[in-house]
Parts: sequence; C-alpha cells; structure tokens
Amino acid sequence: MNILLTTENLFPSQIGGASNAIYWHAKALSDRDLKVSVIVTSQGIEEKHNIPIDKWINLNYGEVIYCKNRLAAFYEVLRNYNKYDIIHLSSLFYFPSILTAIYSFFRKKQLVWSPRGECSINALKFSRWKKLPVLKLIKAISKNVLFHSTSAKETTEIRDIFGNVKITEVPNYLYLENRLTIPVKQQFLFMGRIHPIKAIENLIEAFSISNQILSHNFTLQIIGSSKGTESYLEDLKKLVDELNLIKTIQFIDHIEGEEKTIKLAESYCLILPSHTENFGNVVIEALNQGTPVIASNNTPWESLEIYSAGFHVPNDPQNIANAICAIITADNEDYNLLRNNAYSFCKSQFSITDNIGEWIAIYESILQSK
Repeated sequence: MNILLTTENLFPSQIGGASNAIYWHAKALSDRDLKVSVIVTSQGIEEKHNIPIDKWINLNYGEVIYCKNRLAAFYEVLRNYNKYDIIHLSSLFYFPSILTAIYSFFRKKQLVWSPRGECSINALKFSRWKKLPVLKLIKAISKNVLFHSTSAKETTEIRDIFGNVKITEVPNYLYLENRLTIPVKQQFLFMGRIHPIKAIENLIEAFSISNQILSHNFTLQIIGSSKGTESYLEDLKKLVDELNLIKTIQFIDHIEGEEKTIKLAESYCLILPSHTENFGNVVIEALNQGTPVIASNNTPWESLEIYSAGFHVPNDPQNIANAICAIITADNEDYNLLRNNAYSFCKSQFSITDNIGEWIAIYESILQSK
C-alpha cells in the first residue's frame, strides 16, 4: 500500500497542532512497513532545521518533500498522483487539497480528508465570506471523500456543513513520551496559539475574580506564538495590566522539545479555555505527564471528567475560576489521584503505537471498495 499524506505544515514546523499529528501518523505507518510519502510546504521550516527545499528526502517517517510554496506542492501531488493507492488530505482551505480533490473527483478516486476543526461555527467566523464558496465546492465534489473527524463533536460539525457524507471518527494518536518525575510548581499553564479563538481573556479574568486563587500564590504562564495575531497579544497584556495581575501572569513565546515537556510536567494544571477546539494535542501531552486539564466544554474533552483526569466546563471566567479553585483546594491525596488518573487515561486511550492498526484497516477498506 502506497500512502500519500499532504498538508501545509509538518514537523519540525510548529505552526498548528496538525504539524505534529501528521508526523506521528506518518511515522507510525512507516513503522508498520507501509510506504508513506508526505508532500508539504516549507512554511515554518527554519535554517536551523537543515532541511532541503523542493527535494525528496528519506526520513524516519517516509519519503518527504518540503516544497517552496503551495503551487509547487500541488505540482508534486499531480506529478506522482498515479503511484498512490491512498491519498489523505488535510485542511479544507489549503488550496492544494482543494485542487487534488477536484482532480480526484473527475478521476473517481476516493480520498480521505481531515478538516482539522475547520467546520466549527466558531472557526468559520474568521474570513467567512472566503470560506463559504469553498465549502459549497467541496460539498459538490464530496461523493468520493471519506471525511475524518477526531470526535463526535467534529462529526456533527461536518454533517452540518456537508450533509450525509461518509465520515470516520478517529482521535489523534501520539507517540507518548516517558513521564518525567520532577517537582510540581504552583503554576497553571495555557499552551497553544495566541489567537482570539482560544478565549485567553476569559482565563485571565478568571484569575482576577477569585481571591482564593490569588491568596494561594499560584501563577499563570501563557505560552505560545502570536505570529499574525500580535494585536490580540497586546490586548491580553493590557488586560493583565488593567487587572493588576502583572506579577501573577507571565507571557512566554513558543517553546518545544524537552523545554516544552518539562513545562507541562511541572505545571499544576493545563487550562484550555477555547471557544472551539478540534482536538487539542496539548491536552494529551499534558495528561501524558500526569498533569490534569481544565478544558472548555466547547472542546471534545468531556472524557476528562469520565476518567477523573480534570474538568470540562463552560469557558466563562466564573466557571473557569470555580474549576481552578476545585483543584487548588483538593488535598494532596486527591490531587495526586487526579495526576495518576490523567496519566492512566492518556496511556490507555491515545498511544499511536497501540492504535495505528485502526487507520490501516480504514485504508484497506478503501482499497477493497474499489
């Protein structure tokens, strides 16, 4: 089986969670001796990464080409199209994916397509006038598309846009790192894009309205890139200043690798207050270090409460503050149980090594249906 994965960003680029998710996916397939090719753009690739552009290279997750732009990426898809048994697209608004889908529609070739949360109502609020015509086009050519959702929430969102299309529901799986045994600090953590869709202002206000949080001397670290949304970051900093929280809340630019793992492991809790979230790989990364999570109920993480690994709450400041206080006031035994539950939940549900067979079966079923 010859599988093509195509997307705009891929590890070591850190633009969006999908860049890592697709890398893990490709590597897990390659580890099962499947032939994997990945065609991506060079967006997010820096000189320090030492990766050649517009040249096919063999890496530990297959044959990969980082193209100089989107047009070059689509050219590579088209040039090699006939040798792929399976084509798996990512993102609805990445135009090489759209062009590949149109070409495949006329070739009557079935595709797998991962929208990556782009069917969410909140996500569609941004540049809506550009996105709606694209969605209508995709709906018209969706006969041969198997859409991939990562949760029941996303399945509903895809059906709301495209109707009764074919959907396979599979969560993002990750290669799980070893759990670090380091002291836990009195710090809460937000980690992700600094973008209005993340509702970070609600988290900041949650800290301001609870004397209990402030009296326990907990801090909040907000970590992530604001590239393209610098004005939102400035608004957040002004809010912190206005609420007199400068000594409590710290902004840190994007981190990765071991530094990121340590930050997740040493934090008391990760908080994801988003207006919407397709999945949230950082939740798994936190749980894998035994760090409990407070996630907005606009995210697909209701299982946090089912497995007693955190809280799934409305993302208004008061409900976020209540969840923070519940964790702060838990005694040591209950808090340590929460951390152990978080780790066990992650290991049992999200290991890509244990679950990549699910994707292999999906791809095989496509080939059998031809």
